[in-house]
Amino acid sequence: MQFFANERVPDYHVWARAVDGELPRAYCFIGERGEVPLFVGDPTADEIELGIGIRGTEPGWEHWSDDEWTAWYETTPSESDVMAMAGRWSIDPSAIDDDTVTAPGIYGLPPPVSNTSRNDNRG
Repeated sequence: MQFFANERVPDYHVWARAVDGELPRAYCFIGERGEVPLFVGDPTADEIELGIGIRGTEPGWEHWSDDEWTAWYETTPSESDVMAMAGRWSIDPSAIDDDTVTAPGIYGLPPPVSNTSRNDNRG
C-alpha cells in the first residue's frame, strides 16, 4: 500500500509505503518550515534515482553553511516530484487523462441520479 500527498500553500509533500503491516519507507517535507518531520527507513532506488527524499534532518544541521543548506534543499521534493514517486510506485495521477475517464467510482464521474430516485419532500 502506498500513500502520497501534496499541499501547495505550506509546501507539504509526503509519501509512504507499507508492506505486510510494516512501514519500510516514509518521507515528509514541509517547505514552509524547512523541515523533514518524517524520515522512516532508507531511501528507495526510485528516490535515489530521482534525487529526492534522500536526506532528512541530520545531526549538526543548525551549524550548516549556506552551501550545505543549498545541497540539502536540492534533495527536497516539489509537487511534481511526489507525482513522479506515485508513478514509480503506483499510478501518477497527473498522467490520467480526465477526458477519457467516464466510469463512475472513486476517480471519475459520480453515478447519475435519476429524478425518480430522489426523495422529494414537497408536501
